[in-house]
This record gives sequence, structure tokens and C-alpha cells, in this order.
Amino acid sequence: MKFFREDSTAQHHVVDEIVSACFTLSKTKTGALIAIKRDVSMDFAKNTGDNMDILVNAPILRSIFYKNSPLHDAP
Repeated sequence: MKFFREDSTAQHHVVDEIVSACFTLSKTKTGALIAIKRDVSMDFAKNTGDNMDILVNAPILRSIFYKNSPLHDAP
């Protein structure tokens, strides 16, 4: 399955990090909705919340969805 138009090591690394986080979240039965932008604008989502200049990695993704984390995305 091809996710990207270009074969980029950095892009594959991001996919690996997302997959790793998803496996860990599934083991703890933690739900997560992760949207990956392709051709459709996601302005509706990026114009809400706080802007964080961080690289995508499994620990950050897990902390966003862990209910007791300061980064948790729900009240």
C-alpha cells in the first residue's frame, strides 16, 4: 500500500510512529481519532486549540490520548 506520492524516509518514519502509538493505545483500550491530511483542507481543525511545534512521535501521540495527561485533547 502506498501512502505517499514520494518515497521519503521521513514520511515513513511518521507512519511508523503513528502505527506504534496505535498498537500501544489498542493494548490499553484507549480510543483515538487520528486524521492524516492528504488533499482535503483541515483548516477547520487547525484553527482550534493551541499551536504546538513538535515532531510526530509515538510518545506524543500516546500522551494526547491518555486521559490523565496534560496534553489530553478532551475535557
